[in-house]
Amino acid sequence: MARLEAAARRFAASAFVLDVVAERQRTRGARMVAALTYYALLATFPLVLLLVTVLGIVLADNPSLQERILASTVADLPIIGSSLQDNLGTLPINGPLAIVGLLTLIWGSLAVGRSGQEAMADLWDLPVTDRPGFTGSLARSGAVVSVIGLAGLANGTFSVLAADRHWPWWSVAVALLVIDLLAAPAVFRIVTPSAVPTRALLAGALISAVVWTLLLLAGGSLISAQLTRSTELYGFFGLVLGFILWLSVGMQASLLAAIANVVLARDQRPVSGG
Repeated sequence: MARLEAAARRFAASAFVLDVVAERQRTRGARMVAALTYYALLATFPLVLLLVTVLGIVLADNPSLQERILASTVADLPIIGSSLQDNLGTLPINGPLAIVGLLTLIWGSLAVGRSGQEAMADLWDLPVTDRPGFTGSLARSGAVVSVIGLAGLANGTFSVLAADRHWPWWSVAVALLVIDLLAAPAVFRIVTPSAVPTRALLAGALISAVVWTLLLLAGGSLISAQLTRSTELYGFFGLVLGFILWLSVGMQASLLAAIANVVLARDQRPVSGG
């Protein structure tokens, strides 16, 4: 085994891959992926309900457009999108109950942002003094949720526009890639403490964007095909299991992309003379 590793390290590409794998093991990447997947799952349903409420307020005078954008956005969620689309309900938008409901949804959605911040700070081995405090962390989490929500809404809106104007299917795929290429660097920047320069985050963020685009376009279909029998046996629980698997693959790819950033930055760091 040692000989194989030594041979692999003679080549820059394979040595880089080995360094990424080693760094993932050192930082307990499996636990990070599990935490990110768990909180992303918890954030999905509050985000959908929050989107329902916001569209209900913004497009109150145009219920037809509101319904079409919402249906397109939710339907883009792999595996569970169609089921959610058939069971959507709106929150009351007036009175104390609406305020409490919205605050609860927002707080639940922020968990994925906090988890991402902790993962990034641990990957970069940053001391507590370089990590954001409670208020800063909360603000960053809100920004992450906003970016993800706006990206999903932009994709749903473009899908409706493409359908109305009979644009080819690949135009939606290109638009999704462009949206992800804009959203991923923003998310990487937000969840990573400012002690890490932005240029050190770009490579991994762009890789993550491409992976998420592929997962949104094809990953859900591939997993759904494998889960057809499970869905027949377990119903909606089978769909949830498939969605968890889909989220896990995406989070794993994002974590590896973030680790790649760390390895690249370490390799490019100048060695001080003794």
